Amino acid sequence: DVGRRLFACFGVDDGRIRIEVDDAGARYPIVVDPLLFGAEEATLTTTVSNNLGRAVSISADGSRVLVGADAEFVAGPGSNVGAAYVFARSGTSWALEARLGMPGGENSAHFGLAVGLSGDGLRAIVGAPQDDTTSADAGTVHVFLRTGASWALEATIEVTGMITTNDLLGTAVALDGTGLRALVGAPGEGPPGTA
Repeated sequence: DVGRRLFACFGVDDGRIRIEVDDAGARYPIVVDPLLFGAEEATLTTTVSNNLGRAVSISADGSRVLVGADAEFVAGPGSNVGAAYVFARSGTSWALEARLGMPGGENSAHFGLAVGLSGDGLRAIVGAPQDDTTSADAGTVHVFLRTGASWALEATIEVTGMITTNDLLGTAVALDGTGLRALVGAPGEGPPGTA
């Protein structure tokens, strides 16, 4: 019976997708290879060429997304400064809510290479792993907070002393559901890297 197909279906419980497999008579181990297709809800774009979509994050209720664009050109500093875009859903349509930029943007900082959004969609974290503020490619991380209808920089994380050249702080970022705890990767620190 190797290669025999088993009946499977998807279900939803408390907002989570579950896969049900009828394994009666199956020989273990079994391989479950689900394919899930749905209609495209939206295509999110900006007016500039910038690597939009290199990193993405979505709020718990799916009403807000944060999309990194680490290769965006910014007049003054130049290429690959980067940006992050917040899109919000209203009903069935999506609209650009805000463009988050790196304070004092710097050429080749790659702000937006990694992004994270809190569960409520009100706090964003954005990595700029090649920011040279403290040392060449040491990296920085920027936290933004949405208050009312606007977004503002809440904090910039620059670890001095520990972070040195090529640490790449901000290559990976994540926020917990509350947005009060962050995890930040610095793969060049060490070896073997640090989070």
